[in-house]
Amino acid sequence: MSLVIVILEAFLSIMVPGFFLALALLRKTHLSMFEITIFGFIFGLIFPPALVWLESYLIPYIHFFSFSESLYNANVILLTIIGIALSFQQGAFKFSKEKSEEAKREEDYKKRINDIRAEMRELNLELDLIKKHEDEEKALERKHESEEAAISSMSAEEKERIISLHKKEEKELIEAHEAEERLILEAHKKGASKEKANMNYVWLFLLFLMLLTFATRIANIGVAPRYFEFDPYFDMISTEYILTYGYQLLYDHSAWPTVVNGTIHRIQPIVPYLEAYWYDLANTHPASATSIDTNLLSLVSGWYPPITAALLVFVVFFFLYHEYGKFPALIGATLAASMPALVTTFIAGEQLLEPWGIFAMFFFYATYIVAVKYMKEPRFAILAGIAYASTFLGAHYYTVNAGVLAAYIIAQGVISVIRNEGMKDFYKMNLIVIIVFSIFYILYAPYSATLTE
Repeated sequence: MSLVIVILEAFLSIMVPGFFLALALLRKTHLSMFEITIFGFIFGLIFPPALVWLESYLIPYIHFFSFSESLYNANVILLTIIGIALSFQQGAFKFSKEKSEEAKREEDYKKRINDIRAEMRELNLELDLIKKHEDEEKALERKHESEEAAISSMSAEEKERIISLHKKEEKELIEAHEAEERLILEAHKKGASKEKANMNYVWLFLLFLMLLTFATRIANIGVAPRYFEFDPYFDMISTEYILTYGYQLLYDHSAWPTVVNGTIHRIQPIVPYLEAYWYDLANTHPASATSIDTNLLSLVSGWYPPITAALLVFVVFFFLYHEYGKFPALIGATLAASMPALVTTFIAGEQLLEPWGIFAMFFFYATYIVAVKYMKEPRFAILAGIAYASTFLGAHYYTVNAGVLAAYIIAQGVISVIRNEGMKDFYKMNLIVIIVFSIFYILYAPYSATLTE
């Protein structure tokens, strides 16, 4: 029973804060609730350990920020509160309410069209048409203002007649626009409703595939503490240091005992801080320099590669689904679940940084391609920036992403110039991505983690 409680606590520490943070960022996009929920789980793997790691900078000044289970839990609660507050602020919670009688009246045509346009903008639906209609309405408004400015010498009755004609003309134009936009929105909703019903089966199959992937990798958990290579031991020494001293030591003699001052042993923070928290949840005795149970540490750490294996299946699906559709995406997800190389790389016992690195690379590619497809939606650019940051906060694979990103920006820029396409949205989107991950990198750079190059 205690194992079930530990697993439940670990799951809630990931899912609860991550879900509300993802809801705040992505609820007002066209992504399904299934996708938002999985992104929430990914956020829960990134933000709590990253926040505890950031607080380690304060240890020389405030000892409370040394790693502990209570500190981690406090950060989980803090991030949950922030996520809920942001969700409310962003209008992510939708409460059903009946339209007031006033909103149904004929004279509320402006309110009706504003509601329609707000919904269409949430769906990224016919934004060019909306802009065209709004330009026509503004042009009519300017025309009316010009005419009304020229009637100062007319009688009150004449002025009232002209203003009444203006209102009638404005109403007719807006109602014509409303009729056209409503047809588009209702057609989209009808198609979306049918597609949503079909997609429910796809999400269920994808969830089954993710759980199957996790199950096949975690099956090796019983022998996970028995390694056949040095690197897992080397990496988990960093986790031991977090449990023993409250943070990762910068130098030690683990790799090269003959070097007088030792060599840099810090690894990227996400994985060791997650492992340290899971160990504290599973361990009934406080950690100390002489009481680390290495078998228990190996067992709890063995859960991390299978989790990233399941998430890799999702991000591969996401990558292909939003570009090519559900059937190519399902094929790609199935390959990610069944390729022998990915089975051995993500199996319990491979507590290296490689599983996180491979997952994080595809996490970035998947989110960036959606950010490119929907350049006018900054939320996807922010998501891509977070995905990029996860590559250097969890592993050292970000150099690959940096090369891909730079090459793409240059190549796409050249192509767009040749085609004489507008570049404003493209560069604005990339600027948001770069700003987001640069903020994380500025905070990360002083940490001096090994394998950063």
